[in-house]
Amino acid sequence: MMPPISLDQALDLVVQAAEPLPSESLALVEAAGRVLAAPVMATFDSPRAAVSMMDGYAVRSGEARVGAGFTVVGTAAAGARF
Repeated sequence: MMPPISLDQALDLVVQAAEPLPSESLALVEAAGRVLAAPVMATFDSPRAAVSMMDGYAVRSGEARVGAGFTVVGTAAAGARF
């Protein structure tokens, strides 16, 4: 029977015995739970236009007061420019 070893010694043994697995290419739907072998970079921005992340209105802070009236000067559909 082997004498007991410390946790640090046991971890060292595991790290020394471990070997990295080879990388492989998978479809995205098959990659759930996996770890990337290298960083992933997008080839283009999405959305391709500078758009806000939510609906809303833009007003000047000096004009935003109770009872103020505003005129809508334009709209921008999702993914489209103003």
